[in-house]
Amino acid sequence: MFDDLIGIPYVECGRTLQGLDCFGLVLICQKRLGIEAPDPFLIEHKKAVPENGWSDWIIREFSGWVQIKKPIFAAVIVFANKDGIPDHAGVMIDERRFIHSVRKAGVVIGRLDRCPYPVIGAYEYRRA
Repeated sequence: MFDDLIGIPYVECGRTLQGLDCFGLVLICQKRLGIEAPDPFLIEHKKAVPENGWSDWIIREFSGWVQIKKPIFAAVIVFANKDGIPDHAGVMIDERRFIHSVRKAGVVIGRLDRCPYPVIGAYEYRRA
């Protein structure tokens, strides 16, 4: 379902198949699943990163993001940076693997058991 996205280059604020950032990839994956999640970054990316990170800001601002108990297919997985601040996201493609977009490699498949980022949680978008 998402195989054709692998290899798309990373582009800051990217929202097209010519280039994606991590949340652009999340939006495309969700859309393919019939989910129209909001995209606050088109405006907010021009401002400074919120103190507690983008992912936490999305969850707070859009009550449609609901944390689930464990990562499942299509769940959005949120990661923290080395300081514990949420700042990266991907989409689960099965119980152990996720697709995400990273600066140096573009869209790739990662594994939770080999991920260098701490997992904050798994989320689903449910229309508010």
